[in-house]
Amino acid sequence: MLEDKLNEALGIAPKKDKAEKKPLFDFESVVKNVLEFVKGAVNMAKANGKSDDELREMLGKAREGVNLGVDDASKILDDSGLLDDDIKTGILKISRGYSQRVR
Repeated sequence: MLEDKLNEALGIAPKKDKAEKKPLFDFESVVKNVLEFVKGAVNMAKANGKSDDELREMLGKAREGVNLGVDDASKILDDSGLLDDDIKTGILKISRGYSQRVR
């Protein structure tokens, strides 16, 4: 899908032998990877003796970072003309999936 959008933007003819259209990326996998990263960082901080308050602060900063990343990615894709309904839906799934799992 991203390749199609880039080809279109650059005036390159699309490939004609596409077997099936696959999603741009697996949104659930993105959420899982971000959660694993945050979990690893928090567990390391906990093992290094950080207090519960410090760990909660880390989670708050992680939420801010995810929100900032999602906002930045959305803007870049929108400015590039690549933000379509499928990607918007996926980005929303990432935000919701992360927010539901990190409280």
